[in-house]
Amino acid sequence: MTDGGNLDIYMKNLIAATDRLNRKCMGILEEKHDDNVDDLEGSDVDNVDIRSSPKISKKMGGQVTFNFIMGADGAGHELHAVLFDGSPLQKTLNSYDLNSEIKDISLALYNPNEMSKGIWSAPHANYFDRVNDGPKGNLLFNSLTDRLRAVADKVGGKSFDNIRELVIPINALYHFDLSYPSNSLSNISDFPMMQYPSVEILYGACKEAGVTCQHVYLSRDPYEILDSISKKQFFTEDDFSNATHIQLKKTLTMLSVIEVQLESYPHHLAACWNLENGIRDKGALLIGHWYGLNSGDIKEKFSSIKMDLSTINDKKNSTRNLNVYMRSLISATNRINRKCNYILKGNRGSFGDSNRAKDDPKNTRTYSNELVSAFLLLALILTIKLISMIT
Repeated sequence: MTDGGNLDIYMKNLIAATDRLNRKCMGILEEKHDDNVDDLEGSDVDNVDIRSSPKISKKMGGQVTFNFIMGADGAGHELHAVLFDGSPLQKTLNSYDLNSEIKDISLALYNPNEMSKGIWSAPHANYFDRVNDGPKGNLLFNSLTDRLRAVADKVGGKSFDNIRELVIPINALYHFDLSYPSNSLSNISDFPMMQYPSVEILYGACKEAGVTCQHVYLSRDPYEILDSISKKQFFTEDDFSNATHIQLKKTLTMLSVIEVQLESYPHHLAACWNLENGIRDKGALLIGHWYGLNSGDIKEKFSSIKMDLSTINDKKNSTRNLNVYMRSLISATNRINRKCNYILKGNRGSFGDSNRAKDDPKNTRTYSNELVSAFLLLALILTIKLISMIT
């Protein structure tokens, strides 16, 4: 075996994920035994232990916060970019020549053109860029940490017109949405499915840099997600059904990854943003507040990319043969939305006026077996891949 020091950052995440999944598995078994060993149902939110989860570092973060939008490919990152584009916040950041530096933070996470230079994309670089000596994980981690710290130092302690709370978006720029997966347009084998954000690495860098980082969960109607993906990948009507099934399974797997990350970092959750609620959504309004937008600005920006709902209805009719799979995707979407609101409620308003859960989580009794199986599969694939890199 060769020196695996450059993989330390990735191995730490794999070990943490393995330990977390083992604890979760044992916790579920103990819970079932205490309740009823024959009862196969369990709460989809009671497994979130908010008290023992990592807290946000506040060493320098009182002045500036970095925000990451967490959402599946097709969830609506384009609207997030529209909200930021031309906003008072963007103009403020431009006045300090910071937009390019924020773009550099995005590229330090995932670099689609030079994958070996992004800490999230580097593990795949030997396939795409013919990099044979593996990812330089420690070097990339230090680079990301330095870029976060540099931006925070540049704006920390300053006051800005129309910006009462300085929240810098990490992935609000076009072509840098950092969705799940991050390179969905690639057609190389199944690797695009593995190229998703690792918030464990991001929050590790934030802690090292002494800055505050958080995330907002972005959700959308599953049919709209599939329609958005089909438009980006130029599916014809003839191949729509087959291609939709593939994208459906990928989206379901990515939602499983997101669910695990939401559970693992509940105190970093700032808001739940559901596009189905339109401009009335509290998550959207909170983001608009961060960007210095008023309600009229937000309404105008929403209207600029309004979707054709009749098209969505057509897609619902064309996916009737996929109903059994769509039920799983719809169930996962609803479950994660409930869980997001439950976590946010548990944070007791730490981030201001965000969404609050309307339903009692005790009323929801369906534990996600698909979550466990999908995450185990991804962990197995990643383990095999890492072993191949260091042997």
